Amino acid sequence: MEQPKLAANFSGTWIKDKEASDSMSDAITLMGLSGLMRQAIKLVKGITLSQDDASFSMAVFSVLSWFKVNEKYALDGSTSSCRRRDFRRGGHKGRVEVAAPDRLQLHLQWDDPYGGTGLDEFVMPSPDVLHVTSTVTVNGQTCKWRQVYNKKQ
Repeated sequence: MEQPKLAANFSGTWIKDKEASDSMSDAITLMGLSGLMRQAIKLVKGITLSQDDASFSMAVFSVLSWFKVNEKYALDGSTSSCRRRDFRRGGHKGRVEVAAPDRLQLHLQWDDPYGGTGLDEFVMPSPDVLHVTSTVTVNGQTCKWRQVYNKKQ
């Protein structure tokens, strides 16, 4: 079955709304992240998203200049390889699924250490607000949280 065409345009720079976002502490604990990585995640300022008819790209930016996550995926659902977001050895495999015209899902899988799966779901409840709901499963345990972003004007 062919995926629906993505009607929403997620492109732009999105600033994290820390007050409206869920805490990531349970996810950080589940993934066994160290103190330095814990702090880096807490200091994430936002994400830059770009898309065209063929691809979807995401770049996370932080107060810490060394903490950079850059990923690019084909919108046709094919699998891409990226560096692990937790900076551990190895990489992750990911693929994008257009779940609905206004909803993009990013399916992730990575191996040990702390091997697991993830799902990031992108949706814009309004043109200037982005919700990213993430679910991570590691060692049979699952954690879910939502991050809220406001579009930079």
